[in-house]
Parts: sequence; structure tokens; C-alpha cells
Amino acid sequence: MKIILFFALLALFTLLLLYVSRDRQRPAANDEASVAVKRGALKAPPQHAAEAAALIMALAKTQDSWPQVLAQSRLFLWSSDEPEKAWNEQARREGLPPVALEGSGDNLFLVFGDHRQPLRVTGDRDDLLRGYLDLNLAVQPDYEVRYLIDSTHSSNRAFLALAHQDWQRLEQQFGAAAVAYRFYPLGANFETFISAVEAAYDGRYSH
Repeated sequence: MKIILFFALLALFTLLLLYVSRDRQRPAANDEASVAVKRGALKAPPQHAAEAAALIMALAKTQDSWPQVLAQSRLFLWSSDEPEKAWNEQARREGLPPVALEGSGDNLFLVFGDHRQPLRVTGDRDDLLRGYLDLNLAVQPDYEVRYLIDSTHSSNRAFLALAHQDWQRLEQQFGAAAVAYRFYPLGANFETFISAVEAAYDGRYSH
């Protein structure tokens, strides 16, 4: 009887050891989620513009970011919208300071804090697109608006507004040239800007 009891206890102890060993080898729930995200099984949509930028920067250089941009369209500014309205919509979502439009007719200003930036109005079809260069000048130096080069083929161009420190963080992580490959700095001259981005996009994804 004692022998039977001994072997029963030994078997129970062995099963207990096997269970504990298996439990230790099994990843925790957070680890499983982390692995799934890395494998692409789980893809939580970005909630902020900086997150969208980081996801685009993580793409292979040969991969068009346009599908990701369309999927995250609310995080971008669009050339079909008036610059100050597009900025203020994002400002409400991201907690940024607002931009005000002051003046009338051809004498318009974008006001951001103490900065009054003239809004160039020529009456042509590029006024809205041109306005984003003025918006970028208005919100500097604390913020910067950049142009998504992969939107060049579209009639509705995309821009991304981030805090200056967020752009710096991306450049430190990926390199300034790699960031500019996706998100082009605007500058002040509209004609120079258009020529540069069209040249940069030309033949980018052709085979």
C-alpha cells in the first residue's frame, strides 16, 4: 500500500513539474501581442500625426505610402481644404495652438500667436496649395508642415504638421535624407517647391 501511495505521489509531482515548466515557457499576453504586432497580425491604427509619420518612415523605400495615407487621412492636412481650417481641425485633435485668418480681399494674414504671416492670394487654382507654404511659415519655429511626396500624383495633395521636436526625432532615428524622401520641407518659394517635389516623385515607383 505504501509503495502504491509512493508512486502515486511521484506521478502527481511529475505532472506538477511538467505543468509549471510549460507555463513558464508560454509567453505572457503582452508578449504575444508584441509578437503579433511585429508580425503584422495586429495593426492598431495611429491616433496621432507623429505615429502616422513613424509608420510611413518604417516602410521600405520602394513601397508607396499612399495606401497608408488614405487609411489615416484624418491625420493629414489636404490641399483641397483652406490651410487655416485644416490646421485648426488637427489642432483640436492634437491639442495644438490654433491659427486665425485675419484681413479681407487680397490682404489676408495667418495669425499664430504673435506671428502674422501674409497669405499670398493670386486668384489662381494653386492658391490653396500655395497657402500651405504660408501656413508653414506662420507656425514656425515651434511647428513645421511638410509635404508628402507620395501624394504628388493626386489632385488632392497631403501635408503633415508636427512639432519641430517630432521632426527632429524622426531625423535622428531615420536620417534627415530619409525623412525628406517621404516628407519634403516646404520652403518659401512656391515654384521652386513644385519643381522639386515633381522631380523627386518622377519615376519613383516605375518598374
